[in-house]
Amino acid sequence: MTSGTRMAIGGIVIASVFAYMARVAMTSDWQYYLTVDECYLSASSLMDDAPVRVNGTIVGGSLVNDVGAGQMRFDLCGEQHRIRVVHMGEVPDNLADKQQVVVEGRLRDASLLVSHAIFTRCASKYTSKPTDGEDRGPMRGATK
Repeated sequence: MTSGTRMAIGGIVIASVFAYMARVAMTSDWQYYLTVDECYLSASSLMDDAPVRVNGTIVGGSLVNDVGAGQMRFDLCGEQHRIRVVHMGEVPDNLADKQQVVVEGRLRDASLLVSHAIFTRCASKYTSKPTDGEDRGPMRGATK
């Protein structure tokens, strides 16, 4: 086999792998996440048992831990709409009312999401607070 033939076969194999990976990426039904409003408005196209991730804020007073049923229930709100979340399984320790979360699961109808994972969003917990006179801005230490 000549070196040109080997190079051609190698090129075909590499092109095939890239084509396969591109096809898998384009046919994936997973999205990073939707807002509550986007999810509510797109519910009819999302209810075909496709997994979704929805970002929203837990409505104050709606968080109910039903130990007997082994589930957590709460309302997730956006700017204009709400979605009821029913979660079975483990929940983050810091889950609380009025907290931003990303919920992963499947839509049962426009206002019900059955969840299998909850991720809390609390970036402010990890940022340091400046002391008096200390500048924590983006240009800290820069000279003018």
